[in-house]
Amino acid sequence: MNRQAIVAVVAFAASALCWSTSTQAYDRWYGGRGVGVGYGVGLGYGLGYGGGVGPYYGYGGYGLGNYGYGSGFGSSVSLEQQAIADTIRAQGEYNKQQSQAMINYEQARSVYLDNQQKWNQVYLERKRISQAQKAQEQQAAMAESARRRVYAAEHPLPPPARLTSSQLDAATGTIHWPTALTSSTFDADRKALEDLFVVRAHTSSTPDLAAQIDASARAFKEKVRTNIREMSSQEYIESQKFLTSMAAEGQYSVN
Repeated sequence: MNRQAIVAVVAFAASALCWSTSTQAYDRWYGGRGVGVGYGVGLGYGLGYGGGVGPYYGYGGYGLGNYGYGSGFGSSVSLEQQAIADTIRAQGEYNKQQSQAMINYEQARSVYLDNQQKWNQVYLERKRISQAQKAQEQQAAMAESARRRVYAAEHPLPPPARLTSSQLDAATGTIHWPTALTSSTFDADRKALEDLFVVRAHTSSTPDLAAQIDASARAFKEKVRTNIREMSSQEYIESQKFLTSMAAEGQYSVN
């Protein structure tokens, strides 16, 4: 190697050392990015080699002419710093999604409360209308009942017709029942009235006896009503009229 080549190598080594020192200072100041120094030795045909300084990597070394030199550039972002950045970004995305979820929840809750309030208003309005209708119906019913009482007082019904001799033998108290009332279903009811009219025939009509005859005849009428399906319409009407006359008959004295 001639003298010129030796001088060139020494000069390049000194330059590389200066670059290395300045690169380390740059890394300490900025922390995140670094510059690697490449170096190369030219052998006259342009062969060069590039390398990084420190924990960084370099590239791009080349040689030119008799003197080769290299340059390098590297990144000083570590895996730990990258992980921290990804974590922060993920946390931000999570917070954004949580915020959107809370907004959606509050909107849904607001709609629900609004619907509940409207439903309550509709329910109360329907209840008010129903109560008003019931009150109106009650007032109408009371007015109709009052009119009927007034009409009944002004137009009293004629007393029911008395039983004929073919229906009742007043001297013995024997009762000749309509066919519809001779069913075994009414045995007890017939017996109760027959006994009372026998007593009436041998004594006389008294208020107490008249009340017993009236009560027994009314109970018999109710029994007939509950068995209305067991007889025809004509039989039912005749039976009710017969028992009504019987209830009134107890109020009259025996001739």
